[in-house]
Amino acid sequence: MKRLIPRKEARKYRPGSFEKPFFAVSEVAGALFRPYDLPGLIELIHECGSSIQNCLREYPKNAILKKVSDADWLLVCSRPFSPFTPSGVEFWSEQPSLGKDRFVGGVREEPSEIGKSASQKIVDAGAGKWVLKEIDHDAFRNTLAIIANRSGTIANEGSVIFSEGKDWANTSRTLIHEWVRLSADEMHFESRSAIHRYGDLKKTAQKYVGSDDHWAITGQSWHWVPATPNVIFELRE
Repeated sequence: MKRLIPRKEARKYRPGSFEKPFFAVSEVAGALFRPYDLPGLIELIHECGSSIQNCLREYPKNAILKKVSDADWLLVCSRPFSPFTPSGVEFWSEQPSLGKDRFVGGVREEPSEIGKSASQKIVDAGAGKWVLKEIDHDAFRNTLAIIANRSGTIANEGSVIFSEGKDWANTSRTLIHEWVRLSADEMHFESRSAIHRYGDLKKTAQKYVGSDDHWAITGQSWHWVPATPNVIFELRE
């Protein structure tokens, strides 16, 4: 799981669980097109005096990315591409008697939901639905794609870098859904639902491309393909 946090909260996490600012900047810049995809980004946008509607404007965007570049805000990752430990942060020491996930001060670093699902023993299966649990952005590959796209963007005189969807062309991400039980108001779907083990994970690779869009005036728009909802009801075959 990835999350943006202010530097003052860094001591609650393990050293080395942060993405290096250079790579974090590119991820945050991409997430500004979809702020709700990255926990903590909305708070950073508001701290910079901006809003979801205006965060892509040049001035607020530069202010937001500078906070990340200066490591005033940190990107916490379960698997950082280039692990980073901020200087001047006094991390809480582990207490061996309490286990490796407990820290002095009573604060515990909870494992991600994906980690919990992978470690739990699956004992039953049944009807259910796929619920989005995590979005895994390929930081290294996306950085290369953005660098390649910059040359074309810079050639357009007067355009602002990262202001258009094409600046993020061919970046990728992986959606991770988990099979969970139906809620009480969804039980009418039970007889038609597919059967999977609860806790199973489903991964869907997506690319950000210019593709057909019948809602757009031009007939095309930049979006993630294949389009995948956060909640998927799979029919029984």
